[in-house]
Amino acid sequence: MDFAIEQEIKDLEKGTYRLSAFSQGGDYDGTESLELYVVTKEKESTESFTLTSYADWQNPTIDDIEITDEDASGIIVGVRFKCPKKSWGTLDDITLNKK
Repeated sequence: MDFAIEQEIKDLEKGTYRLSAFSQGGDYDGTESLELYVVTKEKESTESFTLTSYADWQNPTIDDIEITDEDASGIIVGVRFKCPKKSWGTLDDITLNKK
């Protein structure tokens, strides 16, 4: 399993934002690479997380995302998964909120 889910978000007001998601799953062998990310004009920020078992929801969060006038054309938010065979999981409630 090697994929990314992302969305471009446009017309955000200037300010500070928080990106978060929830994910749970299992059958990982420690070689997985899972991360929540946001790409602005200034930089890419990431938050790594792991999945441990069924219904053990992880909540990766990126705080203090600064949206400037330069970001008016849009930012990218997403989650990257790179996991071994037979691994499984779910992803839910990806949110971007102004602080």
